[in-house]
Amino acid sequence: MCLLAALGPVACSPSSGPSGGSSLVVGVTGEDLRTLLESVKVTAKVNGEVAKEATVVRDGDGVLRFPAEVTLEGAPGAPVEVTLVGYGAPPVATRGPSDPPAASVALLNRLVTTTMPKEKSLVRVQLDSRCLPIGTDPIQCPGGTTCQGGRCVDAAVSASSLEPYAPDWPTNAPDPCRPANAGPPEIAIGKGQTDYSSLAPNETLKMELGPQGGHHIWIAVRLRNLKQAGSRTALSAVQPTTGLKATPTAFVFTLDTDEGGYCKLYGLRFQLDAGGDLGTAYKAFLGKPLDVTVEVTDVAGRTATATQRVNIADKLLCPDGTEKCNTP
Repeated sequence: MCLLAALGPVACSPSSGPSGGSSLVVGVTGEDLRTLLESVKVTAKVNGEVAKEATVVRDGDGVLRFPAEVTLEGAPGAPVEVTLVGYGAPPVATRGPSDPPAASVALLNRLVTTTMPKEKSLVRVQLDSRCLPIGTDPIQCPGGTTCQGGRCVDAAVSASSLEPYAPDWPTNAPDPCRPANAGPPEIAIGKGQTDYSSLAPNETLKMELGPQGGHHIWIAVRLRNLKQAGSRTALSAVQPTTGLKATPTAFVFTLDTDEGGYCKLYGLRFQLDAGGDLGTAYKAFLGKPLDVTVEVTDVAGRTATATQRVNIADKLLCPDGTEKCNTP
């Protein structure tokens, strides 16, 4: 994939570097700056020499198009320095109401330093509106640091933190639930309305009478190596003895972090009789085994699936704590 349409001076580089060398892709994002800046100049040095210069400019719709890529080549271990300068109109407070439009000035500076990897890799550079000037004073960071998220942080990115390059990197950013260099997705089905609890094979769950007349069980999941936000969690179930299926349902909720690098999602109300006669359809599930399947798919298309057999209790859990909701 080539994302350099806005970077006219730069051509797409091949997937591998020169003989004895390697490639590093600088992936630039900054969606919240698309109308706040007029251009972004990228200057990349390898081994102290300018290797690439490019400028992201507004397109015909008047916005900066992100993401963008700049591909660098060089010998593994060579130092890399990438400077990004965002230009735009000076703050209104510096001009009078009758002054003509002013020439663009530097409003944002971003610095990244690293070293050339052994294999084609990616270094992410997130431009952030929180690093724009506060009033008339631009944010100044001391040497070796750069503004990120509105504060000055170390500009150095260690070689071990670089990700293998993948064409889908714009939708594949690391997060607490899927860190960089993550392994395959993992998932476990649990139970719980207010937190995740483990679920033993063939454990008995009580179906509850809901406030609108439906009947449900509470499902939870614990997983890792799937994106924290935007992941779709789909629930389905079938009775292994009769083939009776519960009505499938799906949710898009942000995952909560958990211990050991895992994340979790709980309070998934799985109404077994949705779409049926709420007065009688639930009875076919009472006292029967049920194979519950959970499939989680994240925004990058990775999927994890698990199935757990449970037993549905032969009586409902009534909201008032009595047996009144259990009818013949």
